[in-house]
Amino acid sequence: LPMAEVLQQFAFERLPGSQVYTALGALDTKLTPQAAWPGQGHGLRRWRNGALEPFIDPAAVKGKALLIFIHGTFSNSESLLDQGLMKKKPGQDFLADAQRKYDLLLAYDHPTLSVSPMLNAFDLAALLRAGPKSVDIVCHSRGGLVARWYCEAFADPALRRRVVFVASPLGGTSLAAAPSLKNALDLLTNVADALRIGGDSFMANALFTAVSGLLRVLSSVTGAVLSGPLLDAAIALVPGLDAMSRVGNNPELLRLQAKAQGQDFRQGLLRYAAIRSNFEPQAIGWNFLRLFSQPMLRAGDWAADLVFDGPNDLVVNTDAMALTADRQPIELAHDFGRSRTVHHCNYFEQPQTVEALRSVFEVGSRV
Repeated sequence: LPMAEVLQQFAFERLPGSQVYTALGALDTKLTPQAAWPGQGHGLRRWRNGALEPFIDPAAVKGKALLIFIHGTFSNSESLLDQGLMKKKPGQDFLADAQRKYDLLLAYDHPTLSVSPMLNAFDLAALLRAGPKSVDIVCHSRGGLVARWYCEAFADPALRRRVVFVASPLGGTSLAAAPSLKNALDLLTNVADALRIGGDSFMANALFTAVSGLLRVLSSVTGAVLSGPLLDAAIALVPGLDAMSRVGNNPELLRLQAKAQGQDFRQGLLRYAAIRSNFEPQAIGWNFLRLFSQPMLRAGDWAADLVFDGPNDLVVNTDAMALTADRQPIELAHDFGRSRTVHHCNYFEQPQTVEALRSVFEVGSRV
């Protein structure tokens, strides 16, 4: 599809500067209804017997072995659990086995646009202040930056922490970089269309809501056309995106990278592992019928070429998923390599992802 035809034209009212954060907060509330907000709930819920339930008192984490799930941008815990691991039997079995291994399985809902990952992590650390015995974390996408800030800046250094990053922009993502913003919104629209056609209306609706909401906010700053030097200012007004922008002078990523220099995250009290993919639909070649087998995913892949300068999973640069510092890789729990099927929104449906989680966290395998 021609990129000019991907996004529909909308008329947006201009928002006074003082209302931009209010608009972002409202969008976060729509995308992540259970998100942690000061004075409006703490964002932690418990996963037990196949469902999320209220977790009333965070002080109950004291002395407990925890497994925490942290979702990504435009998302919530349901997308990672109900619409992810629980969609297929390997994931269902993993969650059942994990419930027997850990004292508590918790999910952390947090705003992903109006708040930076560093502040999300600050809030999480405050919730865990009672002092758990150990913390293992499964995180998706931007949730990986929340996990890093928690583990490296806010958690007790004597606490055992293990993290599996699933498609996390540890080195940032070109999708959140100002120079590619217009193409990035086109790409997200294509991905949402592909998910809707594939039957995943849950995630498709979230992406459509996010794109239209961001257009409304960004157009209040830049005008109707997303172009020109004001794009840098527009991205900066969305802290949750700005913090993972793949640019050379990103202050939050530079601080994380500097802190990680020389550390070995493969052993000790803080252990990291990553899962990644390079999504590439099957080459069409001379068989033009293949063009119609996955039309919207192909459109998404073509749009991704306008955003990314190399391998990606449609949302995050592949080489950014396993780096904590410049040229300093971490352990790969699983690498899907060049995959025709594994993209940013379906990692948790893959049995290889589940087996990697079992291996890193030593949750007994099922034959």
